[in-house]
Amino acid sequence: YDRYIDYPVDHIKEWYKKSSEVIGLVSNSRIINHKYENNVALTVYENGVRVYVNYGLADTTIDGLNIPSEDFVIKEG
Repeated sequence: YDRYIDYPVDHIKEWYKKSSEVIGLVSNSRIINHKYENNVALTVYENGVRVYVNYGLADTTIDGLNIPSEDFVIKEG
C-alpha cells in the first residue's frame, strides 16, 4: 500500500516543480556536508545551497527556518 496513491494531481505537480528547483540548483555541485538530527536531514552543497528535509510528523525550526513536516526547504548560499 502506498500512502501517496490518493494524492491529487495538483499536489504531484507541485512536488515535481519543487524537486526540479532543487535539482537545478545542485546538479553541478558536490555535497560537502550531510547530517541527520531530530528527523531532519541537512545536505550542504559546495555552491552554498542547503537542503533541509523534515522526515518528522511535526513542523520544526532549524537555523531560523521553519521546516514543515514531511517536506523540505531550500536555502541558497
